[in-house]
Amino acid sequence: MYAGVEQGFHAFLGRANAQAASDPTLEKAESFDRNLLEWIVRSETLHGRGWMFWQQLDNARADYAYVVGELRKAGLPDVLAGVPFQESRYKATAFDTMLCARGWWQFQPEVAKRAGIAIRNCKLRGSDTPWTPQRLAPPINILKNAEYVENGACRMQGCEVDDRVDLRSATAGAIKLLGEAYADPELRASGAVVQLTIASHNAGFDNSPYQDGRVNVYNIRHAYRKYLKEQKAQRAPDFIGRNITCVQQGQAQNFNDRCGGYLANVTQMYVPYVVSQHLLATCYYAANYAEEFKVFEEYRTYLTGTGYCRDIKVPTREEIARRGGGGAKK
Repeated sequence: MYAGVEQGFHAFLGRANAQAASDPTLEKAESFDRNLLEWIVRSETLHGRGWMFWQQLDNARADYAYVVGELRKAGLPDVLAGVPFQESRYKATAFDTMLCARGWWQFQPEVAKRAGIAIRNCKLRGSDTPWTPQRLAPPINILKNAEYVENGACRMQGCEVDDRVDLRSATAGAIKLLGEAYADPELRASGAVVQLTIASHNAGFDNSPYQDGRVNVYNIRHAYRKYLKEQKAQRAPDFIGRNITCVQQGQAQNFNDRCGGYLANVTQMYVPYVVSQHLLATCYYAANYAEEFKVFEEYRTYLTGTGYCRDIKVPTREEIARRGGGGAKK
């Protein structure tokens, strides 16, 4: 499976990283982030064992196809379609009861506003005054300083308008924000712009322009800059892999712990999860829905010959229908 994941890494990350950095050596396997690859393999093995996972992919097929199509129109990598799968399993009703993130892409209120996603006149528990986000980024130390969080729980009980649950509006907003990270010259030169763009959806790209210049050390731009400075490096194609530290050491006490690394605990496994699930998705959709959804046609190449899907036991849509997503695949 490791060799197959290398091929998938090249197809969905390595090639784009090399083009962005104008460095063809980044397409060679020896240039790949080895620790990140290891965690992608582990994640792929874990997710691929469960029938429920394949059922969720089947349920998401039309929406996944839509997002892939929109990403391609914007010139962004297909693998970013794995972000809303990780965030919500492509469910509009998904809701974070701590930070009030909602919808397909799990945007917090202020981030949605910055992305151009309509959200206003929200009811907060314990208040009769409708609330509409005015900031363009969540406040630093959100659990203590956000109006919509109290005692570690979301106070939001619905909004008069909330397009975070509209796939088209939310995807357009996500593409806007992901595009900012993907177009950033520093990240493009890193040799890991795809991984860093994925991570930016979880950690934020750079909120400082919307927080009176205050730097959020967990944002990807600042975490990456600090790493380069302290490591005296010019670039870091293996930045993500080198900063999966909490899982390896078991030191995290909360989601902001960095365990000696530069990424928050909550961000460290985000990229492996997104990438591994997208690799599995491409195999499932190529095998079952390439004729129905044209955006999946090119994934068929990974099913034949030496294609990376060869090492994955991809279920048929008929098997999924029979099992109904229950149990674990033997």
